[in-house]
Amino acid sequence: MADSGSARERATGQGRLYRTFVSVETSLVFLGVFALFFFLAAIFPQSSEPDRHERYREAGGKFVALVESFDLLNLFHTWYFALVLYLFILHMLLCSLHRLNVLRKRPLFRPFTREELLRRDYSFSILRPAAGSAIDIEKTLKGLGYRRPRYYSEDARVKRLVCERGIRFRWMSLIYHACILITIGGLCVTHLLAFEGRESIAVGERKMVVLDAHTTEWQKLARLLGISQKAESEKIGIELERFITKHVQKPSLQYPNEPSRRLLAAWGLGDEAIRYKMAGDTIHLHDWFSTLNIYENGNLVRRQKIEVNDPLRYAGITFYQIGHRYEMDLEVGDETFRGIVAETPFTIPQMEGEFRLRTPKLGTLYKYDGTVQVLAPSAKLEHRPPIGRGERIWTTVARMVAGEPTEVMHAHMTIADIRGSSVLGYRRGPGGPLLWISTTVLVVMMALRLYLSWYQIRCHADDSTGRTLVTISIRMVGLFASPEREKQRLCDALQK
Repeated sequence: MADSGSARERATGQGRLYRTFVSVETSLVFLGVFALFFFLAAIFPQSSEPDRHERYREAGGKFVALVESFDLLNLFHTWYFALVLYLFILHMLLCSLHRLNVLRKRPLFRPFTREELLRRDYSFSILRPAAGSAIDIEKTLKGLGYRRPRYYSEDARVKRLVCERGIRFRWMSLIYHACILITIGGLCVTHLLAFEGRESIAVGERKMVVLDAHTTEWQKLARLLGISQKAESEKIGIELERFITKHVQKPSLQYPNEPSRRLLAAWGLGDEAIRYKMAGDTIHLHDWFSTLNIYENGNLVRRQKIEVNDPLRYAGITFYQIGHRYEMDLEVGDETFRGIVAETPFTIPQMEGEFRLRTPKLGTLYKYDGTVQVLAPSAKLEHRPPIGRGERIWTTVARMVAGEPTEVMHAHMTIADIRGSSVLGYRRGPGGPLLWISTTVLVVMMALRLYLSWYQIRCHADDSTGRTLVTISIRMVGLFASPEREKQRLCDALQK
Protein backbone atom coordinates (compact mmCIF):
# COMPACT_ATOMS: atom_id res chain seq x y z
CA MET A 1 0.00 0.00 0.00
CA ALA A 2 2.81 2.35 0.86
CA ASP A 3 4.52 1.59 -2.44
CA SER A 4 1.34 2.27 -4.41
CA GLY A 5 0.83 5.51 -2.49
CA SER A 6 4.37 6.64 -3.29
CA ALA A 7 3.83 5.73 -6.93
CA ARG A 8 0.67 7.84 -7.01
CA GLU A 9 2.55 10.76 -5.43
CA ARG A 10 5.31 10.46 -7.99
CA ALA A 11 2.78 10.30 -10.82
CA THR A 12 0.97 13.32 -9.40
CA GLY A 13 4.26 15.19 -9.11
CA GLN A 14 5.20 14.37 -12.67
CA GLY A 15 1.76 15.46 -13.88
CA ARG A 16 2.05 18.72 -11.98
CA LEU A 17 5.48 19.38 -13.48
CA TYR A 18 4.20 18.65 -16.98
CA ARG A 19 1.14 20.86 -16.56
CA THR A 20 3.33 23.67 -15.27
CA PHE A 21 5.75 23.35 -18.18
CA VAL A 22 2.97 23.47 -20.83
CA SER A 23 1.02 26.28 -19.14
CA VAL A 24 0.49 29.81 -20.40
CA GLU A 25 2.25 31.14 -17.29
CA THR A 26 5.44 29.35 -18.33
CA SER A 27 5.15 30.91 -21.80
CA LEU A 28 4.94 34.34 -20.19
CA VAL A 29 8.04 33.55 -18.11
CA PHE A 30 9.94 32.62 -21.27
CA LEU A 31 8.79 35.81 -23.01
CA GLY A 32 9.96 37.83 -20.01
CA VAL A 33 13.38 36.15 -20.11
CA PHE A 34 13.71 36.84 -23.84
CA ALA A 35 12.67 40.45 -23.24
CA LEU A 36 15.51 40.69 -20.71
CA PHE A 37 17.96 39.27 -23.26
CA PHE A 38 16.91 41.82 -25.88
CA PHE A 39 17.06 44.61 -23.31
CA LEU A 40 20.66 43.67 -22.46
CA ALA A 41 21.50 43.41 -26.17
CA ALA A 42 20.18 46.95 -26.65
CA ILE A 43 22.39 48.26 -23.83
CA PHE A 44 25.61 46.42 -24.66
CA PRO A 45 26.76 46.66 -28.32
CA GLN A 46 26.74 43.20 -29.89
CA SER A 47 29.77 41.98 -31.84
CA SER A 48 31.42 38.68 -32.70
CA GLU A 49 34.87 40.17 -33.30
CA PRO A 50 37.67 38.67 -31.20
CA ASP A 51 38.74 42.08 -29.83
CA ARG A 52 35.22 43.18 -28.81
CA HIS A 53 36.04 43.28 -25.11
CA GLU A 54 39.17 45.35 -25.71
CA ARG A 55 37.25 47.82 -27.84
CA TYR A 56 34.53 48.03 -25.22
CA ARG A 57 37.12 48.75 -22.52
CA GLU A 58 38.80 51.42 -24.65
CA ALA A 59 35.47 53.10 -25.31
CA GLY A 60 34.97 53.55 -21.56
CA GLY A 61 32.32 50.86 -21.14
CA LYS A 62 30.90 50.12 -17.71
CA PHE A 63 30.90 46.84 -15.76
CA VAL A 64 33.79 45.45 -17.78
CA ALA A 65 34.34 42.42 -15.51
CA LEU A 66 30.65 41.49 -15.66
CA VAL A 67 30.54 41.98 -19.42
CA GLU A 68 33.54 39.73 -19.95
CA SER A 69 32.36 37.04 -17.51
CA PHE A 70 28.95 36.63 -19.17
CA ASP A 71 30.11 37.65 -22.67
CA LEU A 72 27.35 40.25 -22.87
CA LEU A 73 28.82 41.65 -26.09
CA ASN A 74 28.04 38.38 -27.90
CA LEU A 75 24.91 37.56 -25.95
CA PHE A 76 23.05 35.51 -28.55
CA HIS A 77 25.95 33.06 -28.93
CA THR A 78 26.37 32.28 -25.23
CA TRP A 79 25.67 28.88 -23.71
CA TYR A 80 22.97 30.18 -21.38
CA PHE A 81 21.02 31.85 -24.19
CA ALA A 82 21.20 28.58 -26.17
CA LEU A 83 19.94 26.69 -23.10
CA VAL A 84 16.94 29.03 -22.70
CA LEU A 85 16.25 28.83 -26.44
CA TYR A 86 16.26 25.01 -26.49
CA LEU A 87 14.02 24.88 -23.42
CA PHE A 88 11.63 27.31 -25.11
CA ILE A 89 11.52 25.17 -28.28
CA LEU A 90 10.79 22.10 -26.13
CA HIS A 91 8.10 24.08 -24.31
CA MET A 92 6.46 25.14 -27.60
CA LEU A 93 6.65 21.58 -28.94
CA LEU A 94 4.96 20.07 -25.88
CA CYS A 95 2.40 22.89 -25.71
CA SER A 96 1.43 22.38 -29.35
CA LEU A 97 1.14 18.61 -28.99
CA HIS A 98 -0.87 19.01 -25.80
CA ARG A 99 -3.22 21.57 -27.33
CA LEU A 100 -3.66 19.58 -30.54
CA ASN A 101 -4.63 16.57 -28.47
CA VAL A 102 -7.31 18.70 -26.79
CA LEU A 103 -8.56 20.34 -29.99
CA ARG A 104 -8.84 17.13 -31.99
CA LYS A 105 -11.60 15.92 -29.67
CA ARG A 106 -15.01 17.11 -30.80
CA PRO A 107 -16.89 19.15 -28.18
CA LEU A 108 -19.46 17.17 -26.23
CA PHE A 109 -22.88 18.73 -25.78
CA ARG A 110 -25.12 17.48 -23.01
CA PRO A 111 -28.68 18.47 -22.18
CA PHE A 112 -28.92 21.61 -20.08
CA THR A 113 -31.60 23.25 -17.99
CA ARG A 114 -32.84 26.83 -17.95
CA GLU A 115 -31.38 27.32 -14.47
CA GLU A 116 -27.93 26.26 -15.67
CA LEU A 117 -28.01 28.83 -18.47
CA LEU A 118 -29.06 31.64 -16.15
CA ARG A 119 -26.06 30.98 -13.92
CA ARG A 120 -23.69 31.86 -16.78
CA ASP A 121 -22.16 35.30 -17.28
CA TYR A 122 -24.01 36.38 -20.44
CA SER A 123 -27.53 34.99 -20.24
CA PHE A 124 -31.04 36.39 -20.51
CA SER A 125 -34.66 35.29 -20.96
CA ILE A 126 -37.34 36.47 -23.37
CA LEU A 127 -41.06 35.75 -23.10
CA ARG A 128 -42.63 35.48 -26.52
CA PRO A 129 -46.35 36.41 -26.59
CA ALA A 130 -47.44 33.32 -28.50
CA ALA A 131 -46.39 29.72 -28.39
CA GLY A 132 -43.91 28.76 -31.08
CA SER A 133 -41.85 25.73 -31.86
CA ALA A 134 -38.09 25.57 -31.65
CA ILE A 135 -38.03 25.29 -35.43
CA ASP A 136 -39.38 28.85 -35.70
CA ILE A 137 -36.67 30.01 -33.29
CA GLU A 138 -34.08 28.16 -35.32
CA LYS A 139 -35.21 29.94 -38.49
CA THR A 140 -34.88 33.27 -36.68
CA LEU A 141 -31.36 32.41 -35.55
CA LYS A 142 -30.45 31.22 -39.02
CA GLY A 143 -31.49 34.62 -40.35
CA LEU A 144 -28.92 36.14 -37.97
CA GLY A 145 -26.16 33.95 -39.41
CA TYR A 146 -26.23 31.14 -36.85
CA ARG A 147 -25.88 27.50 -37.77
CA ARG A 148 -27.05 24.61 -35.62
CA PRO A 149 -24.47 22.03 -34.54
CA ARG A 150 -26.82 20.27 -32.07
CA TYR A 151 -30.53 19.95 -31.34
CA TYR A 152 -32.23 18.36 -28.31
CA SER A 153 -35.87 17.63 -27.67
CA GLU A 154 -37.16 15.86 -24.56
CA ASP A 155 -40.83 16.40 -25.41
CA ALA A 156 -42.99 18.53 -27.61
CA ARG A 157 -42.93 21.43 -25.16
CA VAL A 158 -39.20 21.81 -24.34
CA LYS A 159 -36.56 22.33 -27.03
CA ARG A 160 -32.82 22.94 -26.75
CA LEU A 161 -30.55 24.38 -29.44
CA VAL A 162 -26.81 24.94 -29.65
CA CYS A 163 -25.96 27.39 -32.48
CA GLU A 164 -22.75 29.06 -33.68
CA ARG A 165 -21.88 32.11 -35.74
CA GLY A 166 -18.49 33.06 -37.18
CA ILE A 167 -15.41 31.12 -38.20
CA ARG A 168 -14.85 28.24 -35.80
CA PHE A 169 -11.92 29.15 -33.62
CA ARG A 170 -11.08 25.47 -33.13
CA TRP A 171 -9.98 25.21 -36.76
CA MET A 172 -7.83 28.32 -36.53
CA SER A 173 -6.30 27.03 -33.30
CA LEU A 174 -5.65 23.65 -34.93
CA ILE A 175 -3.98 25.31 -37.91
CA TYR A 176 -1.68 27.63 -35.97
CA HIS A 177 -0.67 24.92 -33.51
CA ALA A 178 0.13 22.69 -36.46
CA CYS A 179 2.15 25.58 -37.94
CA ILE A 180 4.14 25.77 -34.70
CA LEU A 181 5.07 22.11 -35.16
CA ILE A 182 5.93 22.72 -38.82
CA THR A 183 8.08 25.70 -37.81
CA ILE A 184 9.96 23.58 -35.30
CA GLY A 185 10.43 20.96 -38.03
CA GLY A 186 11.76 23.65 -40.37
CA LEU A 187 14.21 24.77 -37.70
CA CYS A 188 15.41 21.18 -37.33
CA VAL A 189 15.85 20.82 -41.11
CA THR A 190 17.76 24.09 -41.22
CA HIS A 191 19.95 23.03 -38.29
CA LEU A 192 20.80 19.72 -39.98
CA LEU A 193 21.27 20.85 -43.58
CA ALA A 194 22.24 24.53 -43.43
CA PHE A 195 25.79 25.77 -43.78
CA GLU A 196 27.32 29.21 -43.89
CA GLY A 197 30.65 30.91 -44.30
CA ARG A 198 32.33 34.17 -45.20
CA GLU A 199 34.87 35.28 -47.75
CA SER A 200 36.93 38.42 -48.17
CA ILE A 201 37.30 39.04 -51.91
CA ALA A 202 39.48 41.74 -53.46
CA VAL A 203 38.50 43.56 -56.63
CA GLY A 204 39.24 41.29 -59.62
CA GLU A 205 39.67 38.20 -57.41
CA ARG A 206 37.65 35.02 -57.90
CA LYS A 207 37.00 32.43 -55.20
CA MET A 208 35.22 29.08 -55.22
CA VAL A 209 32.22 28.30 -53.01
CA VAL A 210 30.84 24.78 -52.54
CA LEU A 211 27.13 24.17 -53.03
CA ASP A 212 26.96 21.32 -50.54
CA ALA A 213 29.38 21.64 -47.66
CA HIS A 214 30.59 18.55 -45.80
CA THR A 215 30.45 20.44 -42.50
CA THR A 216 26.68 20.36 -41.96
CA GLU A 217 25.23 18.56 -38.96
CA TRP A 218 23.59 16.06 -41.29
CA GLN A 219 26.91 15.24 -42.95
CA LYS A 220 28.49 14.72 -39.55
CA LEU A 221 25.65 12.44 -38.52
CA ALA A 222 25.85 10.54 -41.82
CA ARG A 223 29.56 9.93 -41.35
CA LEU A 224 28.90 8.74 -37.82
CA LEU A 225 26.24 6.29 -39.06
CA GLY A 226 28.33 5.17 -42.02
CA ILE A 227 25.90 6.48 -44.66
CA SER A 228 27.50 6.94 -48.07
CA GLN A 229 27.94 10.53 -49.32
CA LYS A 230 28.94 12.25 -52.51
CA ALA A 231 32.69 12.18 -52.95
CA GLU A 232 32.93 15.70 -54.34
CA SER A 233 30.66 18.72 -54.00
CA GLU A 234 29.72 21.06 -56.81
CA LYS A 235 31.34 24.48 -56.78
CA ILE A 236 30.64 27.90 -58.21
CA GLY A 237 33.02 30.80 -58.67
CA ILE A 238 32.30 34.24 -57.28
CA GLU A 239 34.24 37.26 -58.50
CA LEU A 240 34.24 40.83 -57.20
CA GLU A 241 34.08 43.09 -60.23
CA ARG A 242 33.67 46.40 -58.41
CA PHE A 243 33.50 47.69 -54.85
CA ILE A 244 32.34 51.22 -54.07
CA THR A 245 31.47 53.10 -50.88
CA LYS A 246 29.02 55.90 -50.18
CA HIS A 247 29.59 58.48 -47.43
CA VAL A 248 27.28 61.13 -46.02
CA GLN A 249 27.95 64.29 -44.09
CA LYS A 250 26.06 64.59 -40.82
CA PRO A 251 26.10 67.21 -38.06
CA SER A 252 26.94 66.07 -34.55
CA LEU A 253 24.74 66.60 -31.51
CA GLN A 254 26.26 69.12 -29.11
CA TYR A 255 25.23 69.01 -25.45
CA PRO A 256 26.77 69.89 -22.05
CA ASN A 257 29.15 67.34 -20.58
CA GLU A 258 27.91 67.54 -17.00
CA PRO A 259 24.80 65.39 -16.39
CA SER A 260 22.98 68.06 -14.36
CA ARG A 261 23.48 70.75 -17.00
CA ARG A 262 22.57 68.23 -19.70
CA LEU A 263 19.28 67.51 -17.93
CA LEU A 264 18.51 71.21 -17.65
CA ALA A 265 19.29 71.69 -21.34
CA ALA A 266 16.98 68.79 -22.24
CA TRP A 267 14.10 70.59 -20.49
CA GLY A 268 14.99 73.92 -22.10
CA LEU A 269 16.40 75.37 -18.89
CA GLY A 270 19.82 76.79 -18.12
CA ASP A 271 22.07 78.85 -20.36
CA GLU A 272 23.04 76.02 -22.74
CA ALA A 273 20.98 74.32 -25.40
CA ILE A 274 21.19 70.96 -27.16
CA ARG A 275 21.75 71.55 -30.86
CA TYR A 276 23.27 70.06 -33.97
CA LYS A 277 26.53 71.51 -35.20
CA MET A 278 28.89 70.80 -38.09
CA ALA A 279 31.92 70.16 -35.91
CA GLY A 280 34.57 67.46 -35.72
CA ASP A 281 34.45 64.49 -38.04
CA THR A 282 31.18 64.87 -39.92
CA ILE A 283 31.81 62.30 -42.69
CA HIS A 284 30.33 58.86 -42.03
CA LEU A 285 30.14 55.69 -44.08
CA HIS A 286 26.54 55.20 -45.15
CA ASP A 287 26.55 52.22 -47.51
CA TRP A 288 28.78 50.05 -49.64
CA PHE A 289 28.10 48.13 -52.84
CA SER A 290 29.65 45.10 -54.50
CA THR A 291 29.21 44.04 -58.12
CA LEU A 292 29.49 40.26 -58.18
CA ASN A 293 29.95 37.83 -61.05
CA ILE A 294 28.89 34.19 -60.62
CA TYR A 295 30.70 31.56 -62.69
CA GLU A 296 29.65 27.96 -63.20
CA ASN A 297 31.96 25.60 -65.08
CA GLY A 298 34.00 28.64 -66.05
CA ASN A 299 31.04 30.45 -67.67
CA LEU A 300 29.52 33.69 -66.43
CA VAL A 301 25.94 32.94 -65.40
CA ARG A 302 24.97 35.92 -63.24
CA ARG A 303 26.05 39.51 -62.60
CA GLN A 304 24.40 41.48 -59.81
CA LYS A 305 25.07 44.52 -57.68
CA ILE A 306 24.41 43.89 -53.98
CA GLU A 307 24.40 46.00 -50.86
CA VAL A 308 23.39 45.62 -47.24
CA ASN A 309 19.88 44.06 -47.03
CA ASP A 310 19.85 43.42 -50.79
CA PRO A 311 21.58 40.04 -51.26
CA LEU A 312 22.21 37.80 -54.25
CA ARG A 313 20.54 34.39 -54.37
CA TYR A 314 21.80 31.63 -56.61
CA ALA A 315 21.54 27.83 -56.49
CA GLY A 316 19.95 27.92 -53.05
CA ILE A 317 22.76 30.03 -51.56
CA THR A 318 22.31 33.60 -50.40
CA PHE A 319 25.30 35.95 -50.70
CA TYR A 320 24.98 39.06 -48.57
CA GLN A 321 27.17 42.05 -47.80
CA ILE A 322 28.42 41.96 -44.21
CA GLY A 323 31.46 44.23 -44.24
CA HIS A 324 34.54 45.52 -45.97
CA ARG A 325 38.29 45.24 -45.54
CA TYR A 326 41.05 47.61 -46.61
CA GLU A 327 44.76 47.07 -47.04
CA MET A 328 47.34 49.74 -47.86
CA ASP A 329 51.06 50.34 -47.96
CA LEU A 330 52.74 52.67 -45.47
CA GLU A 331 56.02 54.39 -46.28
CA VAL A 332 58.02 55.47 -43.22
CA GLY A 333 61.13 57.30 -44.37
CA ASP A 334 62.91 54.96 -46.78
CA GLU A 335 61.13 51.83 -45.53
CA THR A 336 57.80 50.52 -46.89
CA PHE A 337 55.40 48.36 -44.90
CA ARG A 338 53.12 46.51 -47.32
CA GLY A 339 49.70 45.03 -46.76
CA ILE A 340 48.78 46.86 -43.55
CA VAL A 341 45.16 45.99 -42.73
CA ALA A 342 42.94 48.84 -41.59
CA GLU A 343 41.78 48.70 -37.94
CA THR A 344 44.59 46.24 -37.09
CA PRO A 345 47.38 47.36 -34.71
CA PHE A 346 50.96 47.22 -35.99
CA THR A 347 54.38 48.37 -34.83
CA ILE A 348 57.09 50.42 -36.52
CA PRO A 349 60.73 49.66 -35.65
CA GLN A 350 62.51 52.39 -33.71
CA MET A 351 59.15 53.88 -32.64
CA GLU A 352 57.48 53.18 -29.33
CA GLY A 353 53.94 51.92 -28.92
CA GLU A 354 51.45 50.63 -31.45
CA PHE A 355 49.90 52.27 -34.48
CA ARG A 356 46.59 51.71 -36.21
CA LEU A 357 45.24 52.97 -39.53
CA ARG A 358 41.50 53.53 -39.45
CA THR A 359 39.21 52.58 -42.29
CA PRO A 360 40.04 54.93 -45.17
CA LYS A 361 37.45 57.31 -46.52
CA LEU A 362 37.11 57.26 -50.27
CA GLY A 363 34.37 57.14 -52.83
CA THR A 364 31.37 59.44 -53.09
CA LEU A 365 30.38 61.97 -50.43
CA TYR A 366 26.84 63.32 -50.22
CA LYS A 367 27.23 66.59 -48.36
CA TYR A 368 24.79 68.12 -45.93
CA ASP A 369 23.98 70.98 -48.30
CA GLY A 370 22.88 68.55 -51.05
CA THR A 371 26.02 68.65 -53.19
CA VAL A 372 28.04 65.60 -54.19
CA GLN A 373 31.82 65.32 -53.94
CA VAL A 374 34.41 62.66 -54.76
CA LEU A 375 36.57 62.07 -51.71
CA ALA A 376 40.34 62.04 -51.88
CA PRO A 377 41.44 58.71 -50.32
CA SER A 378 42.52 59.38 -46.74
CA ALA A 379 42.85 57.58 -43.42
CA LYS A 380 43.48 58.51 -39.80
CA LEU A 381 46.63 57.22 -38.09
CA GLU A 382 46.26 56.46 -34.39
CA HIS A 383 48.88 55.72 -31.76
CA ARG A 384 48.77 53.90 -28.44
CA PRO A 385 51.64 54.08 -25.90
CA PRO A 386 53.41 50.87 -24.85
CA ILE A 387 52.47 48.88 -21.78
CA GLY A 388 53.57 50.57 -18.57
CA ARG A 389 53.41 54.09 -19.98
CA GLY A 390 50.11 55.19 -18.48
CA GLU A 391 46.64 54.61 -19.83
CA ARG A 392 46.69 52.87 -23.19
CA ILE A 393 44.21 54.94 -25.17
CA TRP A 394 44.25 55.34 -28.93
CA THR A 395 44.81 58.95 -30.00
CA THR A 396 44.77 60.36 -33.52
CA VAL A 397 48.21 61.61 -34.52
CA ALA A 398 47.61 62.40 -38.20
CA ARG A 399 45.09 62.47 -41.00
CA MET A 400 46.91 61.10 -44.01
CA VAL A 401 45.93 61.63 -47.65
CA ALA A 402 47.05 58.96 -50.08
CA GLY A 403 50.23 59.95 -51.90
CA GLU A 404 50.91 63.00 -49.73
CA PRO A 405 53.81 62.81 -47.20
CA THR A 406 52.81 63.65 -43.63
CA GLU A 407 55.07 64.31 -40.66
CA VAL A 408 54.11 62.03 -37.79
CA MET A 409 56.10 61.95 -34.54
CA HIS A 410 59.22 63.35 -36.24
CA ALA A 411 58.99 60.90 -39.15
CA HIS A 412 57.71 61.34 -42.70
CA MET A 413 54.95 58.87 -43.52
CA THR A 414 52.89 58.27 -46.66
CA ILE A 415 50.05 55.86 -47.37
CA ALA A 416 49.68 54.46 -50.86
CA ASP A 417 47.95 51.75 -52.91
CA ILE A 418 44.73 51.52 -50.91
CA ARG A 419 43.04 48.24 -51.83
CA GLY A 420 39.45 47.51 -50.90
CA SER A 421 37.91 44.09 -50.38
CA SER A 422 34.32 43.09 -49.90
CA VAL A 423 33.50 40.80 -47.00
CA LEU A 424 30.67 38.51 -48.09
CA GLY A 425 28.67 36.10 -46.02
CA TYR A 426 26.95 33.17 -47.64
CA ARG A 427 24.37 30.78 -46.29
CA ARG A 428 22.32 27.88 -47.52
CA GLY A 429 19.19 27.06 -45.50
CA PRO A 430 16.90 24.44 -47.10
CA GLY A 431 14.30 24.97 -44.40
CA GLY A 432 13.90 28.65 -45.26
CA PRO A 433 10.81 28.39 -47.55
CA LEU A 434 9.12 26.05 -45.08
CA LEU A 435 9.79 28.51 -42.26
CA TRP A 436 8.50 31.47 -44.27
CA ILE A 437 5.25 29.71 -45.18
CA SER A 438 4.60 28.21 -41.75
CA THR A 439 5.38 31.41 -39.83
CA THR A 440 3.23 33.50 -42.19
CA VAL A 441 0.25 31.16 -41.82
CA LEU A 442 0.92 31.02 -38.08
CA VAL A 443 0.80 34.81 -37.69
CA VAL A 444 -2.32 35.12 -39.88
CA MET A 445 -4.18 32.38 -38.01
CA MET A 446 -3.19 33.76 -34.62
CA ALA A 447 -4.38 37.23 -35.66
CA LEU A 448 -7.70 35.83 -36.92
CA ARG A 449 -8.08 33.74 -33.79
CA LEU A 450 -7.33 36.75 -31.59
CA TYR A 451 -9.47 39.39 -33.30
CA LEU A 452 -12.34 37.78 -35.21
CA SER A 453 -15.55 37.27 -33.28
CA TRP A 454 -17.16 33.85 -32.80
CA TYR A 455 -20.38 33.27 -30.91
CA GLN A 456 -22.00 30.17 -29.54
CA ILE A 457 -25.45 30.36 -27.98
CA ARG A 458 -27.36 27.76 -26.01
CA CYS A 459 -31.08 28.24 -26.32
CA HIS A 460 -33.73 26.70 -24.05
CA ALA A 461 -37.31 27.14 -25.36
CA ASP A 462 -40.28 26.15 -23.17
CA ASP A 463 -43.85 26.70 -24.42
CA SER A 464 -45.65 24.59 -21.82
CA THR A 465 -47.55 27.62 -20.47
CA GLY A 466 -49.05 28.71 -23.77
CA ARG A 467 -46.35 31.28 -24.32
CA THR A 468 -42.74 30.55 -25.26
CA LEU A 469 -40.10 31.31 -22.62
CA VAL A 470 -36.76 31.51 -24.37
CA THR A 471 -33.55 31.45 -22.28
CA ILE A 472 -30.23 32.07 -24.01
CA SER A 473 -26.62 32.08 -22.84
CA ILE A 474 -23.86 33.54 -25.00
CA ARG A 475 -20.32 32.28 -25.26
CA MET A 476 -17.87 34.31 -27.35
CA VAL A 477 -14.27 34.38 -28.53
CA GLY A 478 -12.33 37.27 -30.12
CA LEU A 479 -11.50 40.84 -29.23
CA PHE A 480 -14.12 42.15 -31.67
CA ALA A 481 -16.88 40.15 -29.99
CA SER A 482 -19.45 42.25 -28.11
CA PRO A 483 -21.93 40.37 -25.87
CA GLU A 484 -24.11 43.44 -25.33
CA ARG A 485 -24.49 44.08 -29.05
CA GLU A 486 -25.19 40.41 -29.74
CA LYS A 487 -27.72 40.26 -26.94
CA GLN A 488 -29.57 43.24 -28.39
CA ARG A 489 -29.62 41.64 -31.87
CA LEU A 490 -31.04 38.42 -30.45
CA CYS A 491 -33.67 40.23 -28.38
CA ASP A 492 -34.85 42.29 -31.34
CA ALA A 493 -35.06 39.24 -33.61
CA LEU A 494 -36.80 36.91 -31.14
CA GLN A 495 -39.40 39.47 -30.00
CA LYS A 496 -40.74 40.07 -33.51
